[in-house]
Amino acid sequence: MSKLLKAFLSNPPATHYLSRSLTTKRNPNIQIRMSQGSDTSQIRKLLYEDFLQNEPIARILQITAEDCKVYFESLLGHPFTKEHSICAYPYILFAKLKHLTFDENLNTDATVGIDKDSDIGKFRAIIKQTKTESTAIIPKGCHTLIRHELISVPINYGGCGVGQRMCTEGLDMLIKKVPEIQFSWTESTSEYSFKATSKVEIF
Repeated sequence: MSKLLKAFLSNPPATHYLSRSLTTKRNPNIQIRMSQGSDTSQIRKLLYEDFLQNEPIARILQITAEDCKVYFESLLGHPFTKEHSICAYPYILFAKLKHLTFDENLNTDATVGIDKDSDIGKFRAIIKQTKTESTAIIPKGCHTLIRHELISVPINYGGCGVGQRMCTEGLDMLIKKVPEIQFSWTESTSEYSFKATSKVEIF
C-alpha cells in the first residue's frame, strides 16, 4: 500500500453528526424534495461527473467511471436509496444519498467482484475503515441510524447554499418519513461537502 493510502487510513476524512436545523433562506426558488423514479438518470449522471472530477480521493487514486460502476450502482440500486434520496428542483438536480441501518451487524460494504488490490478496491477499503471508526462514536442504545453517503452539486451551483439545504431540509423530510431515526452522520473527503455539512447543527 502506498504512503498516501496509509496517510488516508491513519487520518480518515472528517465526520460530522447531523441533527435537525433551521431551513436556510438561500435559494428560496429551488425546491428541496424527495427524489422520484424519473430523476434516476440525472442523479446517476451528476454523481459520476461530480465524484470523478471533484472528489479528492477519486483524483488521487485516478478512479475511472468503470472503476466506480459497482460502487455507484450498488448505492443507486439499494431499496432505501430509491425511496429516500433528496434532490433540488427545478433548475438542475442535485443528489443526496442516505443509507439507513436498523441492524448494527448489517454489512453495507460488500465488495463482491472488486479486486481488493485495485485502485477502487483500495478506495472501498479506505471508506470502510472510516465508517468503522465513525460508528465507534455512535451513542449507546441507538438502534436506528442514518448515514449520509454522497452529496453532489454541479460546480456552477457551488457556494450557493444548496448542499446545505439538502442536508438540513432533507434530514427533516427523512425524519418525518422514518420517525424511528435516532442518529445521523456523514463522512467527507471533499472540502465543499465538508463546509456544507459542518454548517448543520451538531449533536
